[in-house]
Amino acid sequence: MRTQSRPVRELALWLRSQRKRSGMTYAQLAAHTGYSTSSLSRAASGERLPSSTVVEAFAQGCGGDPRKAAALWRRARYTTYRKADDEGTVAMLPDYIRSFAQLRAAVLELYRRAGSPSLRQLEATAVGRFGGLPRSSVSRLLRGQSIPSRDLLIAFVRACSVTDGVETGVWESAWERAHQTAQYDRALRRGVGSGDPREQLRSNLRTAEQRLKQLTRARAVHVKQRAEYLAKYRAFADSRPGPHREDRNILDAWFENDASVSRRRELLQHLAATDSATSTVQREIDEVAQRIAVLRERLTAQGAVDVAE
Repeated sequence: MRTQSRPVRELALWLRSQRKRSGMTYAQLAAHTGYSTSSLSRAASGERLPSSTVVEAFAQGCGGDPRKAAALWRRARYTTYRKADDEGTVAMLPDYIRSFAQLRAAVLELYRRAGSPSLRQLEATAVGRFGGLPRSSVSRLLRGQSIPSRDLLIAFVRACSVTDGVETGVWESAWERAHQTAQYDRALRRGVGSGDPREQLRSNLRTAEQRLKQLTRARAVHVKQRAEYLAKYRAFADSRPGPHREDRNILDAWFENDASVSRRRELLQHLAATDSATSTVQREIDEVAQRIAVLRERLTAQGAVDVAE
């Protein structure tokens, strides 16, 4: 486990500031919260990530904002426990999802950013608020063992509390696009169920051509999205004070406050995601175009290409 990550230190700093603001000693805080002075002191030391219950009790004991404490803890938990082989990868945002495999990756990212709550916690959170969220269904979703229904996905997103600033409608749209891709794959495998091989080829060709049109439109959307986020990032960078943008130290100083750091991170994440999404769609376009060429060759060989023109 990695320790002393920046979010862990920020959490500890916030806890210490809350205690200082309250004027309480650790002994007084221990009497108020029921936790030992050593537990509270360790939580505010930044040496390791404390439990969420200790952080919650610490914040409430000092009269701090429990929502702020929870948000800081979730972020610290995410950076502390995220696997090393995940680093450097582009987080899949729901805006750019086109398959259920990508949807699962985004769901895992959301789950980690929510602090990786237990399945029991998620189930309890959803009861009476977001509908049913059975632990067995969530376990299969996180393990990639099943494709979630739209209702299960939305209940899961809401139970996680953290949605990275997007509405549940964005996740619904992501599910629709993934479902559309799955339908295309099934259509190619199933065909028309006819014994006529030429009719089977015609059906597959029509399906592939429809898919190519969908992917071409999706590529155009991603290219437009990237241009928009690039313009936003440039406008944001230009708005920051400083005489020399080339100076990396000055750039770092510009982004010291939380709002600027968060906004910069958001814009860079979208830029990376649009690049990744565009590349993914282009690979799909190339694959489908190649499939269309093969189908046309086979139809031509059978003298049936005219019906597919």
